Amino acid sequence: MVWPVVWAMLLLIPQSAIADLNVVREVTVAPKNGRVMANIGSVNQSYNIRMEKALVEIAVGKMPERKRNPVVITVHAAFTMVNDAPEALALTVGFPVSNSRYSSFEFDSFVVETDGSMRSVFKRVTGYPRNIKHRFVSGPDREGYTDLPDYPELGPGADSSNTPAIKRRKMFATERIGPETFQNLMVWRETFEPGQTRIIKVRYAIQIPLQKNAWKQKKVEGNYKGIWPQEANNLPLAFLKTIPRNEKYYFFDYYLTSGASWKDTIGEEVIQLRLHDSWQGHELFSNYKYKLVRSGTVPDELTYTYILRNAEPAENLYFALARP
Repeated sequence: MVWPVVWAMLLLIPQSAIADLNVVREVTVAPKNGRVMANIGSVNQSYNIRMEKALVEIAVGKMPERKRNPVVITVHAAFTMVNDAPEALALTVGFPVSNSRYSSFEFDSFVVETDGSMRSVFKRVTGYPRNIKHRFVSGPDREGYTDLPDYPELGPGADSSNTPAIKRRKMFATERIGPETFQNLMVWRETFEPGQTRIIKVRYAIQIPLQKNAWKQKKVEGNYKGIWPQEANNLPLAFLKTIPRNEKYYFFDYYLTSGASWKDTIGEEVIQLRLHDSWQGHELFSNYKYKLVRSGTVPDELTYTYILRNAEPAENLYFALARP
């Protein structure tokens, strides 16, 4: 028998060496989304706070003259949050960037302001084993991540029964927003008094490249833990298959489902997508195209509006913008 001999040899190899062995697997390589826009969510804990209203304005900048240049997208979002709890609350609020440690595109800027006060924002990236890092993004306090309510205890007692559940970390150190897990987030601290209503404003900008709508299976070698970089942030094939293949688009998305992490349904969410005048004659594809209402002051109608009322988002918005 060969297998007993093989297992015996493996037992003689240090476990760390086994863990570092490369493997070959088949992955799907597809166009990337940038997690350009998203609803904010409660990180690693549920609270008695609801999203009463969300107003999101997405501005797609001037169409690049050259195809190799990216388009700039800026977002201004205002979230009206209400604390229905009879006690004061402190929580970590998050903006999902990626469900892996890899992100496709970097934000040009990312700023959070609550009731007129700037928040200290950090990019949190987690990985194996129990690895967590915070990079300062904006705000008044560069070391403020240590005051985040869910800031992890990564010492020997991190998984003990005496450690609050919100601060325990598993081996892969993924962060939770509702039922979803992420390894790449923008995070900041928020506080609420009993019954308090607060308006959280989030402003950010990102550059999106032109990508071909093509995908393929590819064999690659590595020893990555969790999602492999080739498959991180892939756009859903179900969406890509609904638009012409091998054509080039500016792909972007709005991550709605993170808003389901709050109490009850979202009261009202209005998302307005506005294109620069240079996009006249464009073509826009979306998985929710039938729910986008077009309006505008020019003949080509360069503004799209999506409205969600008294509902819990179950699917995210995906867009593919073609040059005219």
